[in-house]
Amino acid sequence: MKAAKKKGVELGINGRYVLSKKNSLDAKLFAVTMKPIIKRLNKRGVTTMRGIADELNKLEVPTYRGGNRKWHPSTVHQLIQRIKESETLK
Repeated sequence: MKAAKKKGVELGINGRYVLSKKNSLDAKLFAVTMKPIIKRLNKRGVTTMRGIADELNKLEVPTYRGGNRKWHPSTVHQLIQRIKESETLK
């Protein structure tokens, strides 16, 4: 790797230019699918990031990453930001 860097080879180009864009698009699409669930929680009066995270965990709604991961207020915040961004693009 040191030799490649000395020659000016750009390392990690696939992750930077291909995978990161795909992951970003997938996260935006996931946010759009989560919009109805978030709206239902909001209608029930659950509006804080912590409250939404707690309810999503109670309902065992899988996160974007799947597996046994739990919802956290920060991930709910990111999700809501993506939902808002998708609404402004329409």
